[in-house]
Amino acid sequence: MKKNNKLRLASACLLVMSLTPKLHAQEQLVLEMKDHSKATFVLADKPKLSISEATLVAKDSKNNTKEIALSDLVRYYFSTEQPPTGIHPATTGKVRPSLANGHVYYEGLQEATLVRVIALGGQEIARYKVSGDGRADIDLTRLAKGVYLIQAGKNTIKISNQ
Repeated sequence: MKKNNKLRLASACLLVMSLTPKLHAQEQLVLEMKDHSKATFVLADKPKLSISEATLVAKDSKNNTKEIALSDLVRYYFSTEQPPTGIHPATTGKVRPSLANGHVYYEGLQEATLVRVIALGGQEIARYKVSGDGRADIDLTRLAKGVYLIQAGKNTIKISNQ
């Protein structure tokens, strides 16, 4: 009796595992445009690229097609990406800095965004450009004590350096 139950349990587990989609990384071709939008094609779907006049045409075996003006194409690369888990990161639509050890850290900014430190009198104290990974590290330890505005693109925060 116990042997039959174990056999049934093992069979049920195998059945469930065979019906569950496999979660594994997918290799992709990524096409990135000037407006920072991206078109991705899974390599397993055998994307084919062709150029007609000044347009790049990408089409895969599932008939997903993307036409891109060559002048809009910034770069292309191959990426290995994990499949979606159904859990989406929380987004508020605003860039939120983090504060630690006399530094203000930004993440998720667009490359080359200007970050400025401004005294309450209006004079610009420091200027930073966001790196390619979208990060900026604002070092407040070098500034005199006081209240400053930090402007990153359209977002501004007020900070007290003590």
